[in-house]
Amino acid sequence: MKSCTLYKIRETVNTLSTDTEATQKAVNEIEDAIQKDAEYNGYSNYETWLMSLNLDNDQYLNERVMEIANGCGDTYDKAQELKEFIESEFYVEEYGIYKISDIWTERDFQEIDFAEIIESHLDESYATEEDED
Repeated sequence: MKSCTLYKIRETVNTLSTDTEATQKAVNEIEDAIQKDAEYNGYSNYETWLMSLNLDNDQYLNERVMEIANGCGDTYDKAQELKEFIESEFYVEEYGIYKISDIWTERDFQEIDFAEIIESHLDESYATEEDED
């Protein structure tokens, strides 16, 4: 739907302006605005944003995410570890859902970009209790 709207806007701008540089600039600004509108508070999709919000709103979960994000390994490995942690803690097999404070279907859960959550929780000043000893 957004691409259809963008097409209509682009077509209108092109017919109204003979200045191709100004037209292209306007189209670029519109595309940027649409892209920003498609993001959710810095996350690429709603499911990722909501999962991060759920994890941040619970002290234990937030500490666990920070521990995973700032531990050893690359982003992919950390994302897999976070996903496995969420699956082990919150999957309700009887209903085939994940229950944290929101209910996640299998389809919703598959949309979550765990690497993005990991990257958003990287903190150079993060220190574990072991590091402080």
